[in-house]
Amino acid sequence: MLWAGAAGPLTFLTAILLGVGIGAEGDIMAYLVSRYFGLKAFGEIYAYVLAIYTLGAVAGPLVMGFSFDSSGSYESALIPFLFLTVAGAFLMTRLGPYQMWQSAITHVK
Repeated sequence: MLWAGAAGPLTFLTAILLGVGIGAEGDIMAYLVSRYFGLKAFGEIYAYVLAIYTLGAVAGPLVMGFSFDSSGSYESALIPFLFLTVAGAFLMTRLGPYQMWQSAITHVK
């Protein structure tokens, strides 16, 4: 929608979709880290994932700004971002099922 130059009511829909996507990422990151790596080192692993996410959130607007300043359009930055998004979505489909982590507490019968 951003690339197509959404205007009018589509602008609000674009903003809503971006907000939902950004808001869901933090929850999904924590959920996936806990499921794929367990809780033993959750804090450390989640910190790395969150740091990478934060670097992307900082670098993205800078890249978009440099793109607009150099070419007068956001298109030169949106094309690589589109491919990165598709690559990320593809990699998410390749994760496979997560392990069922065993509790450290054994149940006494």
